Amino acid sequence: MVDFSTAAVPGNFLANFFPALKYLPRWMPGAGFLKKAEEWGKNQYDATWIPYKWTEEHMATGETYLPSLVGSVLHETGGNLPPGEKHSLVWSTGAVLGGGLDTVRYKLFENISTRANYCLPQNMATILNFFYAMILHPDIQRKAQAEIDALLRNQRLPTLTDRSSLPYIRALVTEVYRWRTAGPLGRAYHRPIFLDSILIVIYLGVPHSLNKDDVYNGHMLHDPNIYPDPMTFNPERYKGLDTEMKKVTDLAFGFGRRACPGYHFAQGTIYSIVMTTLATCDILPPLAADGKEYIPETEYSSGTISLPSRFDVRIKSRSLRAQELLNDVLSKERM
Repeated sequence: MVDFSTAAVPGNFLANFFPALKYLPRWMPGAGFLKKAEEWGKNQYDATWIPYKWTEEHMATGETYLPSLVGSVLHETGGNLPPGEKHSLVWSTGAVLGGGLDTVRYKLFENISTRANYCLPQNMATILNFFYAMILHPDIQRKAQAEIDALLRNQRLPTLTDRSSLPYIRALVTEVYRWRTAGPLGRAYHRPIFLDSILIVIYLGVPHSLNKDDVYNGHMLHDPNIYPDPMTFNPERYKGLDTEMKKVTDLAFGFGRRACPGYHFAQGTIYSIVMTTLATCDILPPLAADGKEYIPETEYSSGTISLPSRFDVRIKSRSLRAQELLNDVLSKERM
């Protein structure tokens, strides 16, 4: 995802405007982008084929969870796919994976004896922003957990069908979208390029690509006239009104002909993670060497996707019952 974010910045590579440059010899000065393209091509190939091969190899051992896109197809066909269908499955799975995962690894989970790096599903930037918001605002986290507890009564894990019964959770997720937008909203800009001492100015305007806050007709997500104290994380600003929340999701995901085609997939992924995490875990600040909690600092990357830098967080099970519910789900998926 970092490769994509860099490559998608308008004007980053002159070859995008003059495709013939891709035929330059590798040794020629200024042809370094060819090496980078080869590296990124390998990354894309590995990210696409390795998950498929892992699933294929582990179908018999039960380590492959079902249902899953690749696992379900291999299970139904007995693993005997014609080369053309296998190719289509691998690359369509890669497209889904690329739309839903950031390949940046973050050190997120910590217990007393171990630390581990995890690659969590995305919209990863949004999920990381959710975790960071919960560290900063434990009172909001407790209120969200209370709403889930009142609905589920510790009898089951939440499902996507529960969203309609959880207005505060909907407001919380909406506020994550607004507070730290994963795809920064955009403005037009220009970039000068010199070619054989000739100055060429290329005007670029890509929606949803910004390196600083901007306001369009007074309706961007950090406009203080619309969202007072915009940098404060406050789910209650929507007053529980879905019409107000929709204004945020329309800007974050687009609408009409420019709507994100992965909107429902992204929403389902994000809500599944947020609701399950809040139902079963406490999200806590990390511990310093002296054993005291501290609030980690983080910075955000520029580019077409705005990602927070690494930060530590503690994830603690809320109860033995929460662990039992999670283990039940895992055992059923392995059956």
